[in-house]
Amino acid sequence: RVHVNVKDYYGKSLKKTSDLKTNACMTPAQPTPAFIRDALMKVHPDVSA
Repeated sequence: RVHVNVKDYYGKSLKKTSDLKTNACMTPAQPTPAFIRDALMKVHPDVSA
């Protein structure tokens, strides 16, 4: 049930940034620090897809 709700939220409810219920998924205006970019490069593609 949770999977279906999440799939619906991200697949149907969200069309643009303003549709987000929080700003938790928004990227900051400034560039991402190098140590975070390096860490993100280590995340498996299935996780970040």
